[in-house]
Amino acid sequence: MRLRAIELSLASLLREYAQTFGIAYAILSKSPLSRNLILILRFVESDRFGDRLSLILDFVTLLPPMPIDVYDFDTLPREFLMYSLRHGKVVYVGNYETYIRDLERLFGTSSS
Repeated sequence: MRLRAIELSLASLLREYAQTFGIAYAILSKSPLSRNLILILRFVESDRFGDRLSLILDFVTLLPPMPIDVYDFDTLPREFLMYSLRHGKVVYVGNYETYIRDLERLFGTSSS
């Protein structure tokens, strides 16, 4: 599956199911360590990790076969999140407040 086809497939799935899963936004990035792509899901609620893991596993069952690893935003190191936001692609934003707040927190900017 080509990168553009993966982006479109993910964007379509996320538009349909993100609200159900409580996903605020999603970033698609190339892994610096493997051939797989990385999908980072940022959840609206900061629930317990086990709940988010269960949501991720449920979401993964909806994905067509593709070389992708799915991660929870809150479990990744700051440097990797910054790398992914700079070099990856935001494939879905359902909660702009969370997205902007995270950008400000990670990159040290403020809109006020």
